[in-house]
Formats: sequence, C-alpha cells, structure tokens
Amino acid sequence: MGVAGTGPKAKGWLDAYDPATGERFWRFDSGAAGALTAGVGAYEAANVTLYWTTTTADGGGYGDSVLALNANSGAVTWRHALKPGAGGGGVAMADIMVGTKKRAVLVHVGRDGLLSLLDRADGKTVLEKALTDAPAGTASLSFDRSSAVLHAGVGDSVAAVDARTTRVLWRTDLESTVSGVLATRGGVVFATTTDGNFLALDGKSGKLLWSFRAAGAINAAPVSYAVGGRQFVAVTAGNMVYAFALAN
Repeated sequence: MGVAGTGPKAKGWLDAYDPATGERFWRFDSGAAGALTAGVGAYEAANVTLYWTTTTADGGGYGDSVLALNANSGAVTWRHALKPGAGGGGVAMADIMVGTKKRAVLVHVGRDGLLSLLDRADGKTVLEKALTDAPAGTASLSFDRSSAVLHAGVGDSVAAVDARTTRVLWRTDLESTVSGVLATRGGVVFATTTDGNFLALDGKSGKLLWSFRAAGAINAAPVSYAVGGRQFVAVTAGNMVYAFALAN
C-alpha cells in the first residue's frame, strides 16, 4: 500500500501487510519529504519482486524513481532515476519481443510524457519514446498483454502504442486532462478525465463510442469486474460511485 499527500512535510512510504490480520510486515521509507507512492505497482511472483514509482522529493531520497523492491523485506533491488517531475503513475509488466529478442520489461509512462521499457532484472532502459512534445503533467497506463499494446493517458490525450516498437498506433485528443485509462479484451478502451467525463473509445481506432458526464471530478482510472457472468465498469466521481453494465 502506497500513500498520497500534500504539503512540505508529506512523506512517502510503502507498506506490506498480512491480509488476514492486518499486521504490518515491513515499511519502505522514501527517505525525504515528497517521494509519494500513490501510483499502482506491479508484483512478479517468480522473483518475489514489487515494482513501484515515486513522485518528486524535496531533499534527495528516492524521489522521481521507478523502484524494484524485494517483496519479502522491502529492500531496494534497483532504482531507475527519472527526470525531475516525471515520477508517479503506474507500471505494468510485459514479456514481449523487442527486435528479435524476447525481453522481460517493465512499462512506465512518466509525467513528462516519456514512455520507457525497462529491463526487469536491473532497471536499465530497453526502449524509450516521447509521447508528447511538452510535459504532460499527468500519466496513466493500461497494458493489453494479448496484443502487446499499451494505452497511455498523457495530458489531454489517449494514445495506443505498440510496446514492441514504441510506434504510436493512434491518438485521441480530449477536452480535459486524462485521469486514467482501462483497456479491455472486448476491444473497448475506457478513459476518465478531470472534468468528470467517462468515455469509451474503440480499441483499434481510438474513435469515441460514447461518453457520460458525471456530477463531479474524476481523479482515478475506472475498474472492471464481473457478476454472474456479466461485465461491469465502475468509476468514482466526487463522492459518487457509478457502475455501468456492458452488453453481453
């Protein structure tokens, strides 16, 4: 579990808890004010490694980083330093062909709009691609392992990127800052914006399929779940939760 916060004294940390009892196993301290950890991480069971990102720190520490942590102890295995202000957001794991070689990579999109594929063993850069000409300010991602396509929300746009080559397949410009994206196997990409719009885009073209205006700001990505074999997509807006049932 990571933490968000505001103000000059806000400090970042990452905790591991026993899901049955709530007992805390360990805490990783970012080591400085800032370096918050509110993004979504990824866990690799094969090597018991947790991958996470941090935001900008004040006074050193592990700010603006992609980190690999030993999930048993919280010790740092490696650190990939990002440009100042580029940290935060989420990461995703991918095992894909890069050129003629299959690579185990970690996918990250920074707040500067830079897409990075990092080697999961040591954090070194495999490929990079600038998705914007200027700093995006916000970044979110959703990775489709079946097609190796990354869907990234950067600034006011959603882009589909072939993770094997970093080639941009399509880009859709929106009217407000993207809060989060969710790609689904059904070929629909859902996106949220800070002005309260919830949108469904065609996964192959980026064309807008439909949209819904919520009664409050949306500051997180939507989630998908199933009940009785029927798929739903839910999103929070202001102090409300909206759930949408998808056609079978």
